[in-house]
Amino acid sequence: GFAINQNGELYSWGSGAQYASGLGTLSDTPSPVRIGTSSNWIRVVTNYRTTFAFNAANALYVWGSGQHYVTGLGTTDDIPTPTPFGPPGFYIDISVSNSATFAISIHGDLFGWGMKYALGIGELTEEYVQQPMMINNSVMWLKVKAISGGGFAITNDGKLYSWGVSEYFRSGQGTQDTIPYPTRVGTRSDWADVWAKGDNAYAVTTDGTLYSWGHHTYLGRDTQGDEEHGETPYPIQFMYASESVCATTHGGYVISSGALYFWGTAYSVQNVEYSKYPQRIGERNDWWKIDDGFAIAR
Repeated sequence: GFAINQNGELYSWGSGAQYASGLGTLSDTPSPVRIGTSSNWIRVVTNYRTTFAFNAANALYVWGSGQHYVTGLGTTDDIPTPTPFGPPGFYIDISVSNSATFAISIHGDLFGWGMKYALGIGELTEEYVQQPMMINNSVMWLKVKAISGGGFAITNDGKLYSWGVSEYFRSGQGTQDTIPYPTRVGTRSDWADVWAKGDNAYAVTTDGTLYSWGHHTYLGRDTQGDEEHGETPYPIQFMYASESVCATTHGGYVISSGALYFWGTAYSVQNVEYSKYPQRIGERNDWWKIDDGFAIAR
């Protein structure tokens, strides 16, 4: 995992395979160790093997696995330590999966690189784009989330788009057909953020309502009508004022009004192996942020 402390120092721990830790070693790191000497880190985005990080000057760095060219450096070599990526200040958002990386520029353009079938460029092949390529500049993009085989993005006027593999209806388009290009999901214009992993996706609207779609086992809600899986976004009951969401390959976590909940398969959580609906974890009311299975209280 990775964490940034209040002084802007970046720490990592866990696997060093493919230089995932950013510490320049292939050895595992059992406890948090500081990466470098910089004290201006503000954000980390990772898929566990490849990681991007922004500093306070909005300069972007990358390290870890270069498999499928997801580092965007034009090579499949693994990167041992944080390495500058792109012009400083050019990218405002980025997301990486095991098949592709997507980024949004300061101009609102959507870029991607990695396996072509995941990029939303209409080429459903296993060939590669080795460096950033503009995917779409027809709208102003604001946020992007990569998922294995595809992605999601939100525009600056609150519209949600998806593309790529749609098994178990995870695209939210009401079909299991692959979506070749970024395509709008429904008609809402009040989407605030989106999270996705495995066969499911979750999104929150500007009023804090949490929606889900994809595989029925990890929806956090019942399917609708005669649906076998969640074909399109539908609210998770009682999950309002959603402040922080974490999608996992087998469910999700959410912080709502300071309380922490989980659904799906959540190992070592209150001795409960599976919960179809959101179940509260503990009694604390001061949870602030959750990501990749780690939660921070205020």
